[in-house]
Amino acid sequence: MVSGDERAKASTLANGDAGGSYSIHYRDETNGYPVSIALHPTWTEQDNSLPSVISTSQPYTHDEAHQPSIAYVPYLLSGDYFYLEELQFWATWNLVYINAAYRQYEKGLMAGQTRAQACSLREIGRAAAITPDDHPLKSYFNGVVINNIANTNALYADNPSASPLGIMKDYYDGYTNLALWQHDFYTWTYGHLVDLGFSQAVPMRNWMAKLQVGRMGQSLTEYCYVYAAPYRISVGPNDTTSYPDFRTWYQAVWPSESQSPCPAPTPNNMIGYSDAATGYPSNMRPALATSVDADLPGALDAWNRFIIGSQPNFNDEPEWAVVPR
Repeated sequence: MVSGDERAKASTLANGDAGGSYSIHYRDETNGYPVSIALHPTWTEQDNSLPSVISTSQPYTHDEAHQPSIAYVPYLLSGDYFYLEELQFWATWNLVYINAAYRQYEKGLMAGQTRAQACSLREIGRAAAITPDDHPLKSYFNGVVINNIANTNALYADNPSASPLGIMKDYYDGYTNLALWQHDFYTWTYGHLVDLGFSQAVPMRNWMAKLQVGRMGQSLTEYCYVYAAPYRISVGPNDTTSYPDFRTWYQAVWPSESQSPCPAPTPNNMIGYSDAATGYPSNMRPALATSVDADLPGALDAWNRFIIGSQPNFNDEPEWAVVPR
């Protein structure tokens, strides 16, 4: 879509075709469409509620937490119904995979690992956005996305007791030993939902994007950007309590480093493999670009600091090569 190169198009469509190889396809025999949890609110892969499924012994393993985007761009490029339905199947699987009670049955609320929620909501949001208006599943997918946005807005964006750092309480670890890059994925997902037309997602996008901007601080009263993207880190003194501001957080987790001024940016001086296309700063990159697009205070300064402190070569691995508009 960027280069107009026919070889890139052929590769993209081939990957879209390959998505059909995974065992994620649940078709409702009563109407011919991918299964809807609105019609079957108790169905889930986590028990025996799903009808028996005929499957082959294909070698591929699907995983919500490591889920590629398979059919979205191929459908935008081609208009081929196969790709639209493939995206709908992946969106459906993301819902029936979750325990029915955890997702609140037909509401389809995300649950589980943070990156899994981010990837799943990304696919459901895309299915909702590009399913044609007169398709029977259009309002269904839209409703699931709006349910999730309303839920996260209530829990975080509109909740005065939520973390002032803009970080969700982790499903497994609370506020200790968190993977910040997983929350970076989620920030980008909410930015993408806004781009797809879900204006209801603006409060949550802006609330989450504070986490990226705040981590890229430089003065003695802020968090130091050099340490913005570690593999894991605590964001509170215990599982249930978040630190009250970025400086307190920085002093608590980097006590020695916080005694010295944060240095000026130099090429690749951020921790977390800042010279790698798949490093943790690179994982942060799309979320930080989202904060700039949202025009959050300090976001552009944070971005300018970031592009000096993290300089990978994206020529061969461009997945994270996202820039603000």
